[in-house]
Formats: sequence, C-alpha cells, structure tokens
Amino acid sequence: MRQLRVAGILPLIFSLGLLSCGGGGGQDGQTTPDTLSSTNSSAVAGDSGEAQDAPQPGAKDPNAATQANGETTATDSAVTTAPKAAVQELTLGPNGRFFSNADGSPFFWVSDTQWEIIHKSTREQAQEVLADRQTKGFTAIQIPLLFYWSIGSPTLYGELPGGPDNWNEAYWEYADYIIDATIAHQMHPIVFPAWGNLSGGEDNLFTAEEAYRYGQWVATRYKDRPGVVFIAGGDRGPATDCCGITEAIAKGIKSVSPNRLVSFHALYRKRNEGYTDANWVDFSTYQTSHNKCTDAEEYSEVTATMLEDWEATPQRPIINIEPRYEDIGDGGTCGYAFTPYQARISAYWSVFAGSAGIGYSKSPLWYWAQWGDNQPDFDFNRIRELLNAEFGAQLQYLKALMLSRPFFSRVPDPALAGNVNGVGATRGDGYIMVYAGQGQTIQVDTTSLSGNTVQAWWFNPRDGSVIQANNFIGGATESFDPPGLEEAGNDWVLVLDDQARGFPRPGKY
Repeated sequence: MRQLRVAGILPLIFSLGLLSCGGGGGQDGQTTPDTLSSTNSSAVAGDSGEAQDAPQPGAKDPNAATQANGETTATDSAVTTAPKAAVQELTLGPNGRFFSNADGSPFFWVSDTQWEIIHKSTREQAQEVLADRQTKGFTAIQIPLLFYWSIGSPTLYGELPGGPDNWNEAYWEYADYIIDATIAHQMHPIVFPAWGNLSGGEDNLFTAEEAYRYGQWVATRYKDRPGVVFIAGGDRGPATDCCGITEAIAKGIKSVSPNRLVSFHALYRKRNEGYTDANWVDFSTYQTSHNKCTDAEEYSEVTATMLEDWEATPQRPIINIEPRYEDIGDGGTCGYAFTPYQARISAYWSVFAGSAGIGYSKSPLWYWAQWGDNQPDFDFNRIRELLNAEFGAQLQYLKALMLSRPFFSRVPDPALAGNVNGVGATRGDGYIMVYAGQGQTIQVDTTSLSGNTVQAWWFNPRDGSVIQANNFIGGATESFDPPGLEEAGNDWVLVLDDQARGFPRPGKY
C-alpha cells in the first residue's frame, strides 16, 4: 500500500492562488469559462470570473452583451418579460442520469429552498436574497406559487391568490416578479404549483377538473419564461391525495408544455412513491430529511436509497431535494440542530451516490419565521444573517468540483472504497473521486485507471482549496491518508486523474 504525500510547494501555490491551471476539458470535452465565485476570504484563490450582480428588473444595462459567463442579461422588466438568455431550458443528459442545458452542456442542480419568498418579501428584499444566492453559486430557487402555511395570509403588498378559476391577478403579478427576477439572476425557478395539503390533502383547494385547468393555467403563464421546472405536490404522498389532485396538476402542465421537466416532491425518506412510473415524471426526487440522528445512519440511508434509484428503470436523474437542512432540529427529533458539517456530509454522500445535484436550506430561512406555533416573521436583518450560513457559502465548491471533470460519464461506485460507512465514491471517464467524511485513511481500488500515470489531489470541501499529491501507476488498491486528523469536520475529497487527460485542477472549470 502506498501513502501518498503532498508534492513540494504546490499546496502553498494553489492555496495562495499563485498558480492557475487554465484550460478546459472538464465537461466531457467541452471548454467552459471559470464560474466559481468568491464570496469570502476562504474561497478558492486563482479562480477567475467572479459572479456579477444581475441588473435590477427594468434597469437598462449598458454591458448586457458582456455579462458573467458570456451570457446576455435581459434588460426587460422582470414583471412583463423574462430575460431570454440568462438561463437555458433544461433537459435530460445523454444517458438520462443527469441534467443538461439546451446547448448540451452539463447542469449541476444546487437549489435554495424559499418556501415563503412570495408571501413574505418585498421586491427589494427578494432582489437581495436572489443576488446573494447567485453570488454563492446556486443554480436554482425552489418557489411555491401556493404554500399551505400562508395560503390565507396576504403578501406584504396585501394580496391573496384567489381561488380556482378566479385568481387575483395582482397576487400573480408579484409571483411573476419573483420568477422573472430568479431568471434574471441566472438561476432556474423550480416552481411548485400547490405545495403540501393544498394538493388533495386536508386543505385541498381543487376538484380534479379544477386542478387540471390550474396546471394548464400555470404552464401557460410561464410558457415563455426560460428554464422553468415544475414540481407537483410537496411533502405529501398519494395516500393523502383524496382525488388525484397532484397528478391532475402535473398532467395539466404537460398538456401545455410537454417538454418542460416535471417531477413530484417526495414525502419523508421516500422517492416518487406511487408516481414512480407515471409518464409525466421526468426525474426523481428524494427527501432524506432531517431525522437520522447519527451520521452513520444518515450515510446508510442516503447511499442505499440513491443506489436503489440509480439501478431502477427507466434511467433518469435523481435529486436529494431535501437532505439535512443546515441548523434544522426537525422539531426536536434528534435533540439538537444539524451543524454545517453534518449538512455538508449529507450533500456529498448524496452526490457521490448518484444525486444529480442537491437541495439546500438554512433553517429557518426556508420559511422566513421563527420555529413555533405562532411563527412570527423575522426582521429582514435576520434574513441577511441567515443568508451568510457556513454551508450555504460552501455549496459552490461542490458544484465546481463536479463540473471540473467529465460529467455525464460519472457513476456512483462505493465499492471502490470498500463500501465503508462514511466514505462516498464515484468515478467517470478518466477519474475517481472519494469523499472521506471524517478525514479517515481510505483504501481505493484504482483498477479503472489501470496502467495509467495517476495524479492525486486533495480537494477541501470547506473552502475549495486544492493540495496536489504524488503521481503513481494505477491498477492496484492504494492507501491514502488525508491531511489533518481523523475527526468530524475534517472531510476531504481525494481526486485521482488519468494524467494523460490533462484535466485542470479539481474545482477549475
């Protein structure tokens, strides 16, 4: 067994940003611009292309042709016309496992959960939240049009949504504003037409016929907005749906927009449940949720479920849309709130087990209120504090890591690391990645890189920095000892590359 050591002065060079490994090749042969943003002093040095703030809806931007990532940012009003080039339509990747943009480039899902942004924000506050999420590398925002906790409460502009076939246009114009502002900030609106009990539960709003028409109405309303994805239901399964409401909404959407991606928000620790084989489901969601109190239990649950869905047919993407939220206590189930580290390991285990991205939230940012029966709304200064949560700022490094290597060829393979609890493993065309959740020594089968000169790297998920280690010839099972002590919080990703492929350093794309 070989203990790989750090190579020379390179760790210092990479951490200080004195050496930049340019060039493309990370995305299945495609060259893409560097898009990792820098949000604080611990962000990866040496990356170019800081995210630029999107213009305020309605503002005329003189630099519209040269925005971040080379995309054109719209100058139209967010309420009347969504930006046409800020995001692309999403589709399924070439093997059905992942998402891709309309131009064929990979899309890594990093969504922030904003259940109450329509009801509890002003326009200016929404803009601030969305600008923050764009800067931190999020690629999507989860937005319910109707949310069951606040269905009877007006927005801050005094508007209620109305009801089936009698909707209040003033309310929906503000919903349009939120959708359009999300797009203007180069993120995809993940639209939930009616969340929770509103879709067939005890607070159901619809008959089956009304639900179908509502799905058509929502799809028509957002038909010309780019990059919208629809997710029916929310935290409820078919058993709680009295009248097929969730499915009727989804079918109504598909009748208008057959090529728009649609899925279902799974109940606790389940994937699409009774809708798994429905012809309107384009990708699977899973909710590992917030009630596995030990990390060993969380690893077992996440890995087993993701791998089960990976093996299922038809092949399609799966997203752990609601893993452990940062700081959530789930009503006291575990007796403590999950730390940023515990949220981070859940995300990395999910992705390395096959998730095509990850959902995120910082508790209680997702509902803009204190926990408890009365749930008083926050002062917006508290929202600003929550936006700066530790793991929320670190998700960009996970996205950058996955996009820095051939994306569509990736498969989960925990057997590479001996199926050890707490260790995630994945591989793709010319590379292996292994996630050591506690900085533990790991044994890795390098057969997939047999005969090749292999370049080893350590990628730090806390700040995106990289340490270059030694080269070796692939083919055997090798031992790797991450930097630092073996302890909770000292998690690392081992990246092994076929050196001949000329990949940039991990996280550079």
